[in-house]
Parts: sequence; C-alpha cells; structure tokens
Amino acid sequence: DEIREVCDRIAADLRRYEGGDYGTFTARVDGTRWELKWDRDDVSYLRAGGSGGVYLLSQYEAPSAADVRQYAPKFRGFVEAYNEEIADLESELAVIEL
Repeated sequence: DEIREVCDRIAADLRRYEGGDYGTFTARVDGTRWELKWDRDDVSYLRAGGSGGVYLLSQYEAPSAADVRQYAPKFRGFVEAYNEEIADLESELAVIEL
C-alpha cells in the first residue's frame, strides 16, 4: 500500500511537471531498470527489471510475495532517483526571473 501511495504521488507530480495525461518515468538503480507509468494522477504500473521484469504495481494482478520481498527494499533507490530528477527540474525553474 505504501509503494502505491508513493507512486500515486509521483504520478501527480509528473503530471504537473510534464503536463499531459499520461507518461513514464524511468531510472536505473544498481543495474536494475525501473519504470513507472502514470495516467492522470494515478500510477498505472511500476515495473522493475525492464520489459520482461516484475510488476510491483499493476492494474491486472498483485505481485508474488517473493517479488515483493526482492524488490520492495530496493524501491527506496527508485524514489531517490526520482527525487534527484525533480530537484534538477525545480532548480532550473527556480532561476527564472521576470
């Protein structure tokens, strides 16, 4: 539930920063590719391990307990990568003057 809450917040932020109703955010963390797909203000899915990877969040089915045990601890690295990306965007926006 906490991963979904965090991903929904990321989705809402991405919509605000990027505009549009849908998109993706990807990051490579310790050699693993993470992808969050968002639709409006909600997460559509969170996948770890590339196109053939594991869906930690999906509209179709819940992940296995083994997958959660493997990837949930690594989720913090994905959030840190997202925060770094947003910090760069915010710092670029902060220097705009009229």
